[in-house]
Amino acid sequence: MNDLDDVDAAVGCELELLDPGCRAEPNRVASLLDDDFVEIGKSGREYGRDDIVAALAAEPGLDGVTVGPMSGHLVTAGLVVVRYTTHHDDGPGAVHRTGWWRQTTDGWRCCFHQATVAAELAGEAGAVARGDRPVTQTDVEASLRTAGVATGSTVIVHCSLSALGWVVGNAVAVVRALRSVVGDGGTIVMPAQTGLSDPSQWQAPPVPKDWWPTIRAHWPAFDPVITPMRGMGAVADCFSRLPGVVHSGHPALGFIAHGPRAPELMHPHDLVDGLGDRSPLARLEAAGADIVLIGVGHGNNTALHLAEVRALGADAPTRRDGVPMLVDGQDRWVEFSHVDVDERDFVLLGDAYTAAGGTQTRAPLGAAEVRRLPMPELIDFATRWIAAHRPR
Repeated sequence: MNDLDDVDAAVGCELELLDPGCRAEPNRVASLLDDDFVEIGKSGREYGRDDIVAALAAEPGLDGVTVGPMSGHLVTAGLVVVRYTTHHDDGPGAVHRTGWWRQTTDGWRCCFHQATVAAELAGEAGAVARGDRPVTQTDVEASLRTAGVATGSTVIVHCSLSALGWVVGNAVAVVRALRSVVGDGGTIVMPAQTGLSDPSQWQAPPVPKDWWPTIRAHWPAFDPVITPMRGMGAVADCFSRLPGVVHSGHPALGFIAHGPRAPELMHPHDLVDGLGDRSPLARLEAAGADIVLIGVGHGNNTALHLAEVRALGADAPTRRDGVPMLVDGQDRWVEFSHVDVDERDFVLLGDAYTAAGGTQTRAPLGAAEVRRLPMPELIDFATRWIAAHRPR
């Protein structure tokens, strides 16, 4: 076989992995992947061979995805790198993909695959580029109402401000729109995670082991008023400043709420069972809350962790952790164990819910959309889906 034949063979195998018929057959997919196969997904997470086989079987279709031309390059005898770009109608836009294929005695096998979201304009310039006109508070209110958010309702909201385009008034406009739509009788809830955790768990970046005792001894105790949130976005940060906002009190996995039902929904919040049946999530479900996704998908849907904890039960993986807390008026490092949650399959879960005809209402908003889903129905579906699809 000459060099061109090698390239053609590797490109053909890459194309086969994109065929829904192949993706739906676990044994066929497994036969194209090395035993030590590694994928670095577009989120930066690492996946193994079994992860990918299961993920493709659960969602073999490529609806809304356009695959661009492929090119192959012979690196050395028996090793070819394949490159191409996929374009996604609902999601990250353009994603550059690279697959490394090596020839084995059993044929060509992919040993490494990487997906990288194409760079976009950042910051305010990117927000301007994403839309053809500014998004106003009136626009946000109209989309929320079209999606079915009603006066007096209880909602748990996840939002990406930047995904909407350029919003007049930034996060303030979104917070005011939410309050206007639910009214004085409605209650709004948002995640308020801080990222507080034991330094032995830190990865981005890790810190030297000999620093750990100093960090544990000197980190100021969690204070719901002044401890900053991490990774929650501009809308949650703005919402947290509203007078009368109630914090659930969890130092790492907190929630914040505003409205007449805020105290009963937020308290108590168990330290160990931070996302399970002794958390605000369970009370939101019992209250018949709606999940409202603004410019984000199920990969950002914190509520799904309630289903995860329930589905895995006693088999759920746990990890030892620690947080700084105020104990008897003194700063203390408190250690505890909790479920080691994993949202990597939440996008697939959400797609499965949609495919099964699950209730949801969508409305366009700027460069993105608003989605409203009934929390009890989604959590019931998600609990059964995770129990059936998540490896034990």
